[in-house]
Amino acid sequence: ISLSDTSEFDLGLGEEIDYIDWISFRVNVENSIPLAAGLQMVFTDNAYVPVDSLLQPYRYLIPAPNVDANGHVVQPYREVYDIKYESARIRRIADAKHVIVRITMPTTEFNGAPVPVKITTADKLRVRMGIHAKVSVKESF
Repeated sequence: ISLSDTSEFDLGLGEEIDYIDWISFRVNVENSIPLAAGLQMVFTDNAYVPVDSLLQPYRYLIPAPNVDANGHVVQPYREVYDIKYESARIRRIADAKHVIVRITMPTTEFNGAPVPVKITTADKLRVRMGIHAKVSVKESF
């Protein structure tokens, strides 16, 4: 399964960029779909040309939750990830206008063998993201 969505993106930085030491993208995931999920966020300019991507290199960030022999989720997988951007990467995304979110999901296994999965209306993949920043202010008196 592959899903993709595009959203507008604006860090809202001008001259303030000089005061930012780092930015940390906090990604909070909860997966109750019986599939692992690869997550990538690609930052693009106005013409949708990529300027940077959140995960370098790309990887399956969200493991599949444990399932029983019938493919039903036993317990959702929950995790919080912090992806830190230093000054050079912040500058690359400062003028980004869009973010393309891509999710890929291969099927899961039980005792090493592929299991048909059952996805119900109660199953969900929730991904929330926030930004933390360290700002240095230089004042002269």
